[in-house]
Amino acid sequence: MKKFFLILIAFFSVSAFSQDPFDRKQREQTEYPKEGLTLPPVSTCVYSEPRLAEERPLAQLHIVGVVQYGKQAEVLFNDDGHILSAQVGQRIGKEGYLIEKVSKNSVMLQGYKVGQCEQTTSIIMRF
Repeated sequence: MKKFFLILIAFFSVSAFSQDPFDRKQREQTEYPKEGLTLPPVSTCVYSEPRLAEERPLAQLHIVGVVQYGKQAEVLFNDDGHILSAQVGQRIGKEGYLIEKVSKNSVMLQGYKVGQCEQTTSIIMRF
């Protein structure tokens, strides 16, 4: 009975370790689709909010997960092996998308239409 119990514990601990989203080796082995999102061209509007990953298009940033504590929520993006933490109200990517809302399985982004800084478009990224 003890051997069965030890084998059962070993099985669950190995399966729990293999599901770790913060394991560096798993992030390096993960292959992301080359196509990703089809996003409109970069706008030339001026932003007052802080901006992360200005040199990368949003299609190259991949959502790793969401961290929620209290009423605050942060989105974790993977940028070639680096983890970026972004909050609601910050802009991300070359396109300058504004993070509007973060839930446990989606992120709502808002961006300006090309050449029209008064009109915005919304994008919902699900994971």
